[in-house]
Amino acid sequence: MKVICVMLIVVILTAGCFNAEARKRAAQLQFEGGRRLYDRCDFPGAQKRFERALKLNPNHLAAQEYLRVVKRMQGIPEKVNLEEFEMEPEDERRK
Repeated sequence: MKVICVMLIVVILTAGCFNAEARKRAAQLQFEGGRRLYDRCDFPGAQKRFERALKLNPNHLAAQEYLRVVKRMQGIPEKVNLEEFEMEPEDERRK
């Protein structure tokens, strides 16, 4: 099954018909493979699959969440976007 999924992705990419719907299907296949690896506690393998799913479909919410979980399980620190925590200039806080 793994080989078939990889071959399917390669064929679609090389055929030049990798439209949005095909990308979503390929992302879902990668996610499902990641879930199977996750269920077997193969967190490094699951991480690779979830990352592939997100390259194909960055909006795949389940893949985003599972990727966070497997990184946590492996002790990989989460990257923090400091722009989200940008503080107001000191003068603005005093008002």
